[in-house]
Amino acid sequence: LYAPKPGKEMREELKTKGSEYFEKSKEGWEVALEKAKEGIEIGKAKIEELAGKIKESTTKIIFYIKHIKHFSKYHIYLSV
Repeated sequence: LYAPKPGKEMREELKTKGSEYFEKSKEGWEVALEKAKEGIEIGKAKIEELAGKIKESTTKIIFYIKHIKHFSKYHIYLSV
């Protein structure tokens, strides 16, 4: 059989390459995690913004409903 390198040398090279790949994957994981955190923060900000708009719209709707209700009672009173 033909062996390109002795066993000890091959194991050392595999160990080195394994460590390199582990570090690269670890770096990739850290980048992905950081991007995910940024995405979460952007999502939170957008949700808070939308919640504020919904609250503002709801307040306006309630205001208009109260005034329509009041106007309707007044209109009915005048027509009687």
